Amino acid sequence: MTLHRGDKVKALLYGGKIAVRRVVRIKGNVVVICAEEEYAAAMAEGRDPDGVGFPRQDIVSDRELVAQ
Repeated sequence: MTLHRGDKVKALLYGGKIAVRRVVRIKGNVVVICAEEEYAAAMAEGRDPDGVGFPRQDIVSDRELVAQ
């Protein structure tokens, strides 16, 4: 799976919940993601979005879901 900054992804959260988020950056096996609102605000303000790291295995890209 190749992810890029700004990609929409689905993240597996604690308790089995799933959330749609935006990719901020990739650090090895960690994908830093943020909410759509934070991503949009950061882009409008010309700054990097604040995000939270998730294990890569808990992230599914929207492109992968379409391909299945």
